Formats: sequence, structure tokens, C-alpha cells
Amino acid sequence: MWYNIRIKFTHTRFYMNKRIALLCLTLIMLLTCMAGCGKTYTTWSLEIDGELVPVQTLLNIDSKDISLFEYRFYFASLKAKYDGGDDDYWVSNEDAREKLFKETLDAICYDIAKERLMDSLDIGLSRKEKRGVKDFIREYKADYTDEQWKKVLADSYMDEALYEELNYRSKYDSIIQDYYFSEATGTPLKLSDVLSYMQENYYHYKYIYIKFDYDGTQTNKEMINMVYDKLNKGEEFEKLMQTYSRDYTADTAKIGMYILKDGISPIVDVVSTLEEGQVSSIIEADNGYYIYKRFDINIEDARQSLDEFKSLCMKDFVAEKVNAIADDFKIEYVSDLYDKITIESLLHD
Repeated sequence: MWYNIRIKFTHTRFYMNKRIALLCLTLIMLLTCMAGCGKTYTTWSLEIDGELVPVQTLLNIDSKDISLFEYRFYFASLKAKYDGGDDDYWVSNEDAREKLFKETLDAICYDIAKERLMDSLDIGLSRKEKRGVKDFIREYKADYTDEQWKKVLADSYMDEALYEELNYRSKYDSIIQDYYFSEATGTPLKLSDVLSYMQENYYHYKYIYIKFDYDGTQTNKEMINMVYDKLNKGEEFEKLMQTYSRDYTADTAKIGMYILKDGISPIVDVVSTLEEGQVSSIIEADNGYYIYKRFDINIEDARQSLDEFKSLCMKDFVAEKVNAIADDFKIEYVSDLYDKITIESLLHD
């Protein structure tokens, strides 16, 4: 139901340290905006043995109280990353429940740590920016009746106070980045900085793709074998890719693809075994045949993708700062009902 509500921000990635999986893009934008805002939100209840049991403060993280209502928002957002709204997913994926609880706590700690970092740097929203958020909400809210507005918020696991805070906090990443990388207060990134970042964190690769034969013939299998033979005889990979590959990457041969070295992916498994300039064997995937080639990352690659990787570099830099703070947090389980939290007990109607 996330499409029912608008928040005034652009979509970015969510950056935790490398032991925490990347989270769903749109949902995590909501998460990164939320951590501990110092406001009182709606009281929520756990459904235990058929009874609704109100819980106000659930956790205390680094001396900051976290209500069950706030926790529910994080929990529901991350749950959607796993099941896409299909509750039957959990019947056959019991192990994912434990991961969901861990990622919920990780996400809350990360957002509180972001606040702590901003406090230490003495930076925040200006009065003009805060007024702009209030004006935006007032204009957006005018499109609904009071009852419609409440329902839209409820469907998105929010109340109005939280929605306002989400809009404030959507600006925090850019404020922190400006502090570190603007000419006024920090050190702007150079092309060489971006190149070093790319080389340290990413693999650069291209691939040739030919689908399986679904008509009972051996046409495509023979084609991929023929392409592989041509590669072994020294023909250019990019030329063969443009001629034979049945994938959109043939149109971006000059750029290629980039993938995080610490990512969890069959592509990483293949490309990580290759030296720069080396070609893989024929790989049979779910949808066809692939041949991969790993490339180096040079200054021209950095120049062609400068804006994208400059942004990623700044975000990762900030994430390291935030995670260093979060690692020292003490978590206190204030409510003795924390162990009673389940998908069913928390996300009841």
C-alpha cells in the first residue's frame, strides 16, 4: 500500500555496513527518514491470545525510547522486502523471520546513529526547509477529507506526526554529504577519488547472452558454442557481443556493467573468479547461456559514470561514519513483551 502516500524526496539506496543486506529501494527511503524523532506517535498494541495489549515504549537504544508504533513501521517496511505483500511466504521461509527481526533492529540503530552524527557535526534543517515541509504536507493533505487522510496514513503504517518527520528526515543524507563534500565545509571529490572507489568496491564486466532452445532444436546451443570458439581463437568480445548477444547490454558495450564485490549474486560468483581481461566458460543460468568477461576499471570508465559513482561514494562514506556510531549502541528491551512480537501479533488490523 506504499503507493498511497507521497513523501517529498527522491529515491536513493539505503547504506548499512557490509554485513547488512541492501534493502528494498523505495521502502528503505522511508526507513532512512524515520529514526527517533522525539515525538509521541500513536500507541499500538500487540495481539496476544486474542487480546490487544497496548505497548508504548518497546526499546531504548542509546538512551532513546522507541515506541511499538515506530518499531511496527520499520518491521512492516522490511517485511515487504521479503514477501512483497504475500503472507504465505512465511509458511515456507521460517528462517527469514529471524532475519527480519535482526534487520529491523539494525535499521533503527542506523537511523538513530545518523541523528547522532548530525548532532556531533552541529548541522540540521534550516527554518526555511522545515517550513517548506509543512507547506508541502498542508497542500498534499488538502486533496483528502479527514477520514481519507487518516486511512492513507494508516495504510502506510504512519500517523501524521510520523509522516511529517519522514519528510524532514528525507533531507538528512544530502545535508550530511554537503558538510563533508561541499567546497564551503568539506573536500569535494575528484575524478581520481571516484576511480579509486570504483576499483576498490566494484567488478566491471560484460556478457554475451543467448537464450535456451525452446523449440526442440539445438540452434542456440550451437550458436553459443560457436561464439565461445571464436573467443578462444582471439576474436573481440565486444564485437561478438554486439553481433550475437540477445540482451540489451549489446547497446551499452562501451560502458559495461558494474557489480559490488561483496554482493551476493551468481554473477559475483562468476566474475570474482576471473582476472581482468579473462573470459568465463559457458554458464547455463535459468534463462539461457552466458559468457562473461571481466574488464579493468580505468579513468575513462570513471569519467563516463562520474555522477552515479560520485553519489555512491559519498553515501558509502557517510554510511561508514554512521555505522561506527551504531556499533557502540546499547539496546535495552524495555517491554517484557518484546519476545511476544510476531508478524501476526504486530501487524493485526
